[in-house]
Amino acid sequence: MENRVKDKAMLARLRVSSWSGEKLDKRVTTDILVREAAGNKVGRFTKQLLPGDALKPVSKAVNLLREVHKQQTLPYDDTHWRVLPTSNYVEYMAAINKHVSHLSASVEGLIQSYEFYKEQARAQLNGMFNEADYPTPEEIRERFKADFEPRSMPDAGNFMVDLADDTMAELSEDMEKRTKQRLGDAQGDLWRRLLEITSHFATVMSDNKKVFRDTTVSNVEEIVNLVPRLNLSDDPALDALADEIKNSLCGFDPTVLREGGAVRDDAAAKGKEAVDKITALMQGAY
Repeated sequence: MENRVKDKAMLARLRVSSWSGEKLDKRVTTDILVREAAGNKVGRFTKQLLPGDALKPVSKAVNLLREVHKQQTLPYDDTHWRVLPTSNYVEYMAAINKHVSHLSASVEGLIQSYEFYKEQARAQLNGMFNEADYPTPEEIRERFKADFEPRSMPDAGNFMVDLADDTMAELSEDMEKRTKQRLGDAQGDLWRRLLEITSHFATVMSDNKKVFRDTTVSNVEEIVNLVPRLNLSDDPALDALADEIKNSLCGFDPTVLREGGAVRDDAAAKGKEAVDKITALMQGAY
């Protein structure tokens, strides 16, 4: 199975850098420690260089970009590499490029108001204000960057090392075993993601008084549309289940569901049925 999976998947890493808008003030830190007669390692004073929510739109764009990368891929190991099925590559890149553009626009919005924010900070920080703490607009652009890096799935047979044949065979077998385990875990993550989102829908719908956001419904649609593209092992049962859930749960209008009554009861029953089917199919495998 693992060789077939490796032929239809790659590893992907998305590195997103950002700027916190914070700065350690060594002078103020020293002043406080001296005044309080405290040890020099008991604390540090970090100041906010910009007021209020100045960085909030940019920070939100960074978080959304990272979340989209995670949503559109599957876990691989403890590093930042994740599995990207080739069947999802086009959709993945479209989503990433969209959110990279959104991040760039948010950064430009920050830069347009940068001098205004600095003047506010000058008044708020008073004696702690230091012009040298502030990066230039171009430096800000450089600090908010996103870099997508693809990599082939590891293949132990490609390693050319000066090892004895029996040692090389043992190493190759171990690497293949680890890769197989990681790909299996990735497939399991997709099942668990489907179960988690569907379970949340069913639980919310079962309580007519529970307030919910539209995402309770839209998240179900997103995951069932993702499943066929992230289904590494081409599991027909998983594809069929996603299609069944799409037909049974994705036609509900959140506004109508909030009114409660028979429609919401029907949604709750269908949600529970979907959860039971997912749980049964996962039994013993994940």
